[in-house]
Formats: sequence, C-alpha cells, structure tokens
Amino acid sequence: MTAILTQGALQLRPFIWHHQTWAYPALFDCAVATLQSFFTRDKKLQGNAGLTAVLHTHARNLDYHPHVHLIVPAGCLNKRR
Repeated sequence: MTAILTQGALQLRPFIWHHQTWAYPALFDCAVATLQSFFTRDKKLQGNAGLTAVLHTHARNLDYHPHVHLIVPAGCLNKRR
C-alpha cells in the first residue's frame, strides 16, 4: 500500500504545487480525519486523541515533496468514561 500511496503522491505534486492554498489544508484535514476515525472506532480507545501536525514541503534532497507528519499521544479522552 505504501508504494501505491507514494506513486499517487508523486503524480499529485504538480497539482498541489499550483493549488497550495487549497491543497495544504486538505492534506491536514485528511490526515486528522483518518486518525480521529481510527481512535473513535478502536475498541480500547474509543475517544478523541490530541495530535500535533506539521507540514513538510520538501524532502531531504530538496525536491518538492509535500507531506504531513503527525505526533500522537498514546491515549485518548473519552467523555463517557
């Protein structure tokens, strides 16, 4: 699956470059929604996780490579518990 996502990201780079105002927030929204969905549906966690997201726009070799890194705690808040 990583290879498919990497290839897809490679093909999307020109689009993201030309639509940065829209695409960067969309990267954050997709990453956060995916993780929040995981934490909400997990049988043990079933809650909301705090997280910190950082946008990186270039790779180590300075090629344009937009991606998001997320720091996630090892737990969740659940108002019902």
